[in-house]
Amino acid sequence: MKIMWYVLGIVALLLIIGGFLLIISAEDFGRPIDFTKPVLHDRPNQYLVCPKDYCADTPHEFSPTYTISAQELRTLFDQALIPEQRLIKIPQNSDGTTSTYQQSSAFFKFPDRITVKFIAIDKSTSSLAIYSRAKYGRRDFDVNKARVKRWIKRLDKQVFEHLAKKQSTGQE
Repeated sequence: MKIMWYVLGIVALLLIIGGFLLIISAEDFGRPIDFTKPVLHDRPNQYLVCPKDYCADTPHEFSPTYTISAQELRTLFDQALIPEQRLIKIPQNSDGTTSTYQQSSAFFKFPDRITVKFIAIDKSTSSLAIYSRAKYGRRDFDVNKARVKRWIKRLDKQVFEHLAKKQSTGQE
């Protein structure tokens, strides 16, 4: 009998937590992101990376500039994400310069949404803006920050290898 009360207590607690998570979920989770307008909210469970003077919000860090076209950058970015687990690309109507992804946590399957804008600076120079945010809760233990930094590191490697290959084959 005592075990049944413990089980009922745990079920009730889970229902309360689930309801609480729905109440405090990110309002912007489903809407398209426009980096030229404010996107950051008051909760720390988000991370924004932008080129200098591109985003309306002050980013957590500035994104690198790459000596490749925005289209090449997008292709290499997709290749850099291949090792990621529990990641899906969200189909959206866009001008082809923005991609949105959803990645879920391993244990609880909490979804995070990541929006990436590929920015053409000129014909052969590009950068990107990345906004990674949790749908639920207030804190994320720097998961979004770690993800964005990991993705940029993988992208840097992809770009380096791409440029080295172009140089070795004389395609510059």
